[in-house]
Amino acid sequence: MKAQIIKTMYIEAARRIHDARTGRNTYTGNSYRIDVIAEGDVDPNIGWVIDYADIKRFFEPVRRQLDHCCLSNIPALADDASPAALEHWIGEQLRPWPSWFAGVRVSLPASRGFALVHLESEAALGLPDRVAFSFSAAQSLPQLPVGHPCRELHGHTY
Repeated sequence: MKAQIIKTMYIEAARRIHDARTGRNTYTGNSYRIDVIAEGDVDPNIGWVIDYADIKRFFEPVRRQLDHCCLSNIPALADDASPAALEHWIGEQLRPWPSWFAGVRVSLPASRGFALVHLESEAALGLPDRVAFSFSAAQSLPQLPVGHPCRELHGHTY
């Protein structure tokens, strides 16, 4: 029997944006969702296509390159660090592909921009009507020790 499984991982990364109006570069950042897709015959010994731990181990060298970094500092992503460009770059970095590898999908897990969402009250939890929102930003925390991942420019979706 054939099956497909997806291992989802997240990275936090910044990217450079060129502001055509001012001619200057600015930075933004995001949390990125990365799905590594495996397809193939179900192994009768383990009951699935491949163990999630094996997918994670396969992806780990690429995750280390991307997490808590500025994607624009990677030469192949300097001019385009969009999810589509990142997806292509990741696929190339994972070569040679094992037989189970069916692709990678990159997305931003939250909406872009500042959008308020009304949340109804929840009496059982003692919560009034409220609003929720998310935003994305680049940051670095230079006061942290050298080697700490948050010391370098990176991004988050809050």
